[in-house]
Amino acid sequence: MNYIAEKLIASVLCLVLGITALTSDDRPLSDQPADTIALAPLPVETSTTSTTSTIFIDPYATAPEQFAQLAIGLGWPASEYDTLVKVINRESRGIPSSINPKDPQGGSFGLLQINGFWESWLVERGLISSLESLLDPTINLRAGLAIYNNSGWNPWRTSK
Repeated sequence: MNYIAEKLIASVLCLVLGITALTSDDRPLSDQPADTIALAPLPVETSTTSTTSTIFIDPYATAPEQFAQLAIGLGWPASEYDTLVKVINRESRGIPSSINPKDPQGGSFGLLQINGFWESWLVERGLISSLESLLDPTINLRAGLAIYNNSGWNPWRTSK
């Protein structure tokens, strides 16, 4: 497709602007305004520290692997990655909304199938408000980390 009209218009504009530039005097293109407006100082937020973290989650990994990667980003020891994958796969198949109502003491909830036994302990520490909040993967993994820090892998009966 030819752009003859566009090229013609562009050429005319260049010609007109070029002639205007050549014939103008040496004054600057913009003069200082006669009156200026006093500006109020702009408040600037100064922050001396910055805490950001980037969590890489492999989009081609299985759901248990992806949630284990999230767990590492939330503070789980990286050395526990393989065990986390196995536990998440065994307990919930990587489905965050998993509930086993047949487990004693109110059932087990979420990725790590945290048992109702832990409810009061987790509420006291401000990690959950109810057992249903364990269906949020981030809350479940943080609660699981607190349990792990308290009891190791014993609540999940792993070989570690």
